[in-house]
Amino acid sequence: MENSEEEERRGAEEAEAAAGAEEEAEAEEERRGAEEAEAEEERRGAEKRNRLRTALVMMTVAALLFATSSYAFGLLSRQSITSTTGVTASVDIGVYEDLSGTKNLTIIDWGIVYPGDNKTSTAYIRNLGNVDIILQMEATNWKPLTASNYMTLSWNYTGQAIKKNEVVKTTFTLAVSRDIGNIGTFNFDIVITSTSKSS
Repeated sequence: MENSEEEERRGAEEAEAAAGAEEEAEAEEERRGAEEAEAEEERRGAEKRNRLRTALVMMTVAALLFATSSYAFGLLSRQSITSTTGVTASVDIGVYEDLSGTKNLTIIDWGIVYPGDNKTSTAYIRNLGNVDIILQMEATNWKPLTASNYMTLSWNYTGQAIKKNEVVKTTFTLAVSRDIGNIGTFNFDIVITSTSKSS
């Protein structure tokens, strides 16, 4: 009787031990599975971060290349040119830098000129003759000759009669084309003449 109880006790212990071992094995398997899943998730996350970093680097490089090329294009499109212009007038006309007529205007320095610019310069023109006059203006002696294809000179004088000793403030405007070819320096002359106003 005692042997039978001992065997039953041992069997129960062995069954309990086997069940515990099985549970421990299952728990270990679950732990390993969780670790493997976590490791896989971390690997995928690292790959995703690497792809994002690579894409960001490529975008940054592309932006730098675009900015560099745009800057270079801007430098080319902003090619600078320089010019001075001689000013001459007929004997009955005085052209001055100031209203009081203390300094003759013989040269206009347009300074640095860029494609697409409109440069202005002011002059004061006096009628030195004895009759009313009307002014005419011409831009001539272009050097190089092709410069006149890319630039135009205008003024705001509207053709009104100028009386004896009257002074008219006039603004010259030099308009430069956006395409100036290979011109780096140019010169031309402004010639101002007059005709008598019919009475």
